[in-house]
Amino acid sequence: MAADALAAATELAEFGIRVNALEPGFAPGSTVSELTDDHIKNTVAAIPMGRQSTHQDVGNGILYLASDASSYVTGATLTIDGGNSIGSTAVHQAKKKPL
Repeated sequence: MAADALAAATELAEFGIRVNALEPGFAPGSTVSELTDDHIKNTVAAIPMGRQSTHQDVGNGILYLASDASSYVTGATLTIDGGNSIGSTAVHQAKKKPL
C-alpha cells in the first residue's frame, strides 16, 4: 500500500473510516495488449493454485473489505492472486533437496 494511503488509514482510523487496498492476481483479457495462449498457459502453470483470477475472486475480496467481517482491518492490502506473490510451485519444487 502506498505511503499516502497508509497515512490516510492512520489519520482516518479514529473516525471509524478504514482505508484498504485490493491487489488482484493474473487475469488476462486486456484489449490493449493481447497475450498469447502460450504466455497465458505458462503464467497460469506457475501460479500455485493453478488458475487465473476471476471477477468473482476480486468481487469476494471487495465484499470482504466492505463488510463487517473486516471491521478491524485498516491500512492493509488484500492480495488475491492464488499464491502467485509467494512464488511458483515449479520454482519451489526445483529448489527442494532430499534430506
